[in-house]
Amino acid sequence: MPSVCVKVFYGEKLIKTIDRPVHNSGHISHVKYKSKLYILQDGTFIQLIPQEQGSNSPQKPISGLPAIAPSTGPDATTTDWDREQTGVIRAEVTARLLVDAGPGTGKTAVACARVAWLIDHAELEPNSIWLVSFTQTAVHELRSRIGSYLTNPNEAAGIRIATIDAHSWAIQSGFNHDVTMSGSYEDNIKKVIELIENHDGVFGYLSQVKHLLVDEAQDVVGARVQLMLELINALPREAGVTVLSDEAQGIYGFAEDQPAAAAANGTLPENIRRFMANDFTEMELLKIYRTGDPTLQKVFSSGRALLRNKTETEEKKLQGIRDLIQQANHGLLDAYGDDLKNLPDDLGNSFLLFRRRGEALQASGYLGMRPHRLRMSGLPPMIHAWICLMFWNWIDSEITESVFRERWLQKKIQCNVTVDEGWSILVRLVGESQTRISVRKLAQRLANGSPPIDLCMPDFGFEGPLIGTIHGAKGREADQVRLYMPAPSAFGQGINANNILAEARILFVGASRARKQLLVSKAATLAHPRRLMPSGRAYTPFPFSDKKSLARSMVEIGRINDIDAPGLSGKSFFSSSQDVTAAQARIAGMSGKITAATAKATGSEPNLMYGIGDPEAHDNPYAFLSRRVNHDMTDIAFKVNEIVHLNRCKIPNEIRYLKSFGARTLAVAPDDPIREMLHAPWRDSGFMLAPLVLGYGMVYFRY
Repeated sequence: MPSVCVKVFYGEKLIKTIDRPVHNSGHISHVKYKSKLYILQDGTFIQLIPQEQGSNSPQKPISGLPAIAPSTGPDATTTDWDREQTGVIRAEVTARLLVDAGPGTGKTAVACARVAWLIDHAELEPNSIWLVSFTQTAVHELRSRIGSYLTNPNEAAGIRIATIDAHSWAIQSGFNHDVTMSGSYEDNIKKVIELIENHDGVFGYLSQVKHLLVDEAQDVVGARVQLMLELINALPREAGVTVLSDEAQGIYGFAEDQPAAAAANGTLPENIRRFMANDFTEMELLKIYRTGDPTLQKVFSSGRALLRNKTETEEKKLQGIRDLIQQANHGLLDAYGDDLKNLPDDLGNSFLLFRRRGEALQASGYLGMRPHRLRMSGLPPMIHAWICLMFWNWIDSEITESVFRERWLQKKIQCNVTVDEGWSILVRLVGESQTRISVRKLAQRLANGSPPIDLCMPDFGFEGPLIGTIHGAKGREADQVRLYMPAPSAFGQGINANNILAEARILFVGASRARKQLLVSKAATLAHPRRLMPSGRAYTPFPFSDKKSLARSMVEIGRINDIDAPGLSGKSFFSSSQDVTAAQARIAGMSGKITAATAKATGSEPNLMYGIGDPEAHDNPYAFLSRRVNHDMTDIAFKVNEIVHLNRCKIPNEIRYLKSFGARTLAVAPDDPIREMLHAPWRDSGFMLAPLVLGYGMVYFRY
């Protein structure tokens, strides 16, 4: 079969030149491009016809599939990539690469361009590419970014982009009919590994993967390392793998609230070198693109060089990183509290970053009702409120497109997506066809611990500067970063060498989030935030004042599961469906703004429950905190009593200084027995609104 040189036009634009064999059918010649046959015109070119806006009958390629949509960004091979980046992007499909890349060197951009090149030039089907990222937010950003590089941005929807946990759950739920969310994390990982090793169906499933990409691989630690190694080993030998990492930024083996601890058994890149060195080629990205500011470039390059220096002690690395940040910045801020109380008005999307979540929560308290957002682990998934507004009283298992559109208009939905965008997302996630979706499957997916990022907001809150831990800002960047560094003594004595190195990496990650300006301050260090295990709740005891002992502590409110379905529509909290309707209407009215709230204990010991309401309307709660809060409060009370010995170990009557940042959707799975505890129609639909309540106020324990 003869091959010819073929020019590919998109509209009037020449997008590439390819060599293809010619397929003859009668008097018409065709060539295959991206698994579709196109008419070869004048023996030299094929024409991709863009779908015109508003057209009801777009021209299609002869395969009958939809025409390719306009590109929204540069092609992966026409962007001005440097030599090292190009080497990664255009590597052979079957290549297995371990790419080391420092902050600002375009690691994520290269990963996205690599995927686009595999689709547009190597002609892989999008659903044969798996991309693994560490966080849900990164998943959403990666899909959008890949779309900007593709000739057809719509093809980004077909790529299997997910966190390790989401990919793991997909394997479990697809091939283990008895799967549950119970058991420890390690137990669930072990079950997935067993399926990969022994289940023929899983082997067949993985045989469809043509290329696997892993972004931020330095943060793959612990049980996830073994899972990823088994996954790579189970892939077809001809499947390519691209692993991108920067081990100078490896911080996810280390908690937000405690001294860093070394990641058990090393990171994924370390284990690839240990067990798969002969299968992988190592490459490196060198040039910094995130910033042209010489001060920040010094932080990025000198900091990374110091952390990678194998001759320096870990103590010198930590001190060196601290000295570098304190010397190479754009200004020193006022003392912690003074700076937060007097923040300028023009912060925009600046980051305010802290080492520990208790400090970040306390900073949110300083800002009061001023608009801001938070990002850290342990907060509930921010599922868009429009999901609940559409489906809270929908009891059928499916809904058609026409009815969906009618309800959208009737309910006067106002949000950051259009009705067309909303329907398109739902069809992709839970569609039975292009004109019908499964509402039952939607509830099931949203009740999962990792709901689809397409239906979630990236941050806790809607606008303003972002307050968070350094861990929470990983993978993100901002024009201005205000970094509040802990004092050298923040984590006490006895810290070992690996932990010291981890602390140095964490500070480096915080400083390297900046694009234009880095400002530095010391965080509050008079009383160190602590972490209650196993819940992870932050608390800061303040046991002494004016030489007097006090049974008090700042306590975090707003963690995932602090508000559950019974506390929003449960029969034990609300006397009727009408009461729930009124409470849900109040929550809906909070959307998009910060309002004050207070939690007041109702009932009698030992069954006290906290009702959340307006500070001036204690007797009319719109939601209730779960019993998890009571249990943690009791544990914290006993820990404070170990310091002050006042025997005040009962939970407080009131939790003040709470804030609601708006509303989100909470979903309950169709087969969850909790549904029987709820009023109708929430019992039947499984969708309800939850307030975005957060606080870190002082509580006083009782006799």
